Amino acid sequence: MWKSPAGRILGSTCSPVKEILPYKGSSLSHACASCKITIRGSFEVRWVDYLGDMLHYIDVKDGKVATTTLIGRPPDLAAFLGKLNLLVDMGFPVVAFEYKQEE
Repeated sequence: MWKSPAGRILGSTCSPVKEILPYKGSSLSHACASCKITIRGSFEVRWVDYLGDMLHYIDVKDGKVATTTLIGRPPDLAAFLGKLNLLVDMGFPVVAFEYKQEE
């Protein structure tokens, strides 16, 4: 669950996925993850498709966009790091990021 800058509580349901591994017939249950990335300044709408299903919250101070927070549920750590690296490679100044693996 995330709290937006406006004070709204956001949530998304995620059920564990069971994956059958090719060796020894064992199975592994994966939990959902949640992430939050904050960049300085604004995030243009034309870049939204590059990040997939992420919510965007803009913090405006003194009539200017101070920060933009991107919130989402990546399938795994690699997907989160890919999105983070993409933002850095595109020149967005990342000021904070958080990744939480839920049990």
